[in-house]
Amino acid sequence: VTKPVTNITVTVIGEDKLNDKNLSAKLISDDKVDVKVTAKRTQFKDINLKNARATIDVSTIQEPGEYVLKASVAFLSVPSSSVAINTDKAEVTFLVETYDEKNLPVTADIAKEPVDGYYINSVSPKNGNDMTVTVSGIMEDVAKVVDIKTEKIDLSNVKEDTTKQLNLIPVDENGKKVESVKLSAQSISLTFE
Repeated sequence: VTKPVTNITVTVIGEDKLNDKNLSAKLISDDKVDVKVTAKRTQFKDINLKNARATIDVSTIQEPGEYVLKASVAFLSVPSSSVAINTDKAEVTFLVETYDEKNLPVTADIAKEPVDGYYINSVSPKNGNDMTVTVSGIMEDVAKVVDIKTEKIDLSNVKEDTTKQLNLIPVDENGKKVESVKLSAQSISLTFE
């Protein structure tokens, strides 16, 4: 039986080797691919999105430019030798440009301050490190990032020391999220005294 499996999310690998060449890849097409799978009818209980893995290796790219790369697709729990996967439509497009990175401090985005005579004495990382993260990606995109903010936090009901795990958001000078960069940490644990 031949059936389509659609919207498989692509995982990009080999970015560290690309960065070593002073290059960075930015996905400029959809990050999902479609395949057609030919297998025994009984195997299709394991051939689904939950078991699908699509990877694209960017480590072999040598110079800047636009690249259309085909994903390698496999299904966990299904031996690759027992299925045929047509990946003709499993392509995504990357823009490869000069790599850059910079360290920026983290700013706590406090939506509501404490009330009833309480105030914030200090904000500090729970683990004791300084509040900075590394922003990396294509030079043009990294240059747009001027601040790393936490998600908004409401402290209006807080009346004692509290620790929160907050997601980090790279923002430009207008406070808008810059989508196309990577952060060395996705979240930070902050203690509000």
